[in-house]
Amino acid sequence: MSYPTPDNLSRHEQIIKKSRFIGIACHVETEAGLKQLLQETAEEFVDARHICYAAILGAPDSGKQLHNDDGEPAGTAGKPILSVLQHSGFGDVAALVVRYFGGIKLGAGGLVRAYSGTASGCVTQLDSRLVEPTVRVSLQLDFPQERNIRHLLGEFGINDLQVSYSHNLQIRCRVPIVLVDDLRNRLTDATRGKIDFAAEPA
Repeated sequence: MSYPTPDNLSRHEQIIKKSRFIGIACHVETEAGLKQLLQETAEEFVDARHICYAAILGAPDSGKQLHNDDGEPAGTAGKPILSVLQHSGFGDVAALVVRYFGGIKLGAGGLVRAYSGTASGCVTQLDSRLVEPTVRVSLQLDFPQERNIRHLLGEFGINDLQVSYSHNLQIRCRVPIVLVDDLRNRLTDATRGKIDFAAEPA
């Protein structure tokens, strides 16, 4: 089933009792992508006291959920940001909130409201696009079949291929889940059954 994901990067800033909160929300698919986003944010806001975050990597209802308080009292930053993402309906999404401490403590409730409010301000500015869940497909076949198989994959809109040559031809690619059964049948027919087709979650 397809799901919405951010199609832009949004920012939202607010000042609460002299503390500056800067929120950033955008599309992120992997932990490596999240790490890069955190690194870029840390480089931009080098003197910030905290950079708290949450992310849902994958579909909204089944993706991996991550959150971090980055030194704020437990449960006052990362979880409130994650709650905003959970209610957004987005998958493959991350939200960061940068805090510059203003010298006045907000208390646990104040922190929760500050972090969730800043994250919400970002998320409401996000545009969306639909993501079609994919699986990783691995094909093994004889070399003479390569041209025909590449053409057939192209008909399905699958052109990003990893190809290797050993004792036979190996092709790896990502395929939308909704196309897997049809593709398997077409490949089997095209090769008269002389193909090894394997699919696993992406």
